[in-house]
Amino acid sequence: DLKLPNWNKHSSSCLATRVASGQQINAEVLELIKKCENFLQSLDFWGCRVRLANDSALIELLEEDFKRFAERETRLSVWKKFNDFKIKKIFLDIRGRQGICL
Repeated sequence: DLKLPNWNKHSSSCLATRVASGQQINAEVLELIKKCENFLQSLDFWGCRVRLANDSALIELLEEDFKRFAERETRLSVWKKFNDFKIKKIFLDIRGRQGICL
């Protein structure tokens, strides 16, 4: 037993991996991704990813989170917050989040 303090935490890759190919990576885009993911985590969607392409966001969730995300109140909350971030289109990857390590 290595007694690592993060043994049960979700993995986290570089935010730049969430930016669409060909789109410029800058501090503003990375901060927006961070804000979107932090908001989803505040709703208890841990292990989520938000991928940006211009004014659109693709949300990847864990399989077990789909039912809760589909609830009207949750969807409206996400839409309102992302709209505040100037995101006009929100997509959900129905395959679920791939390759997560716990």
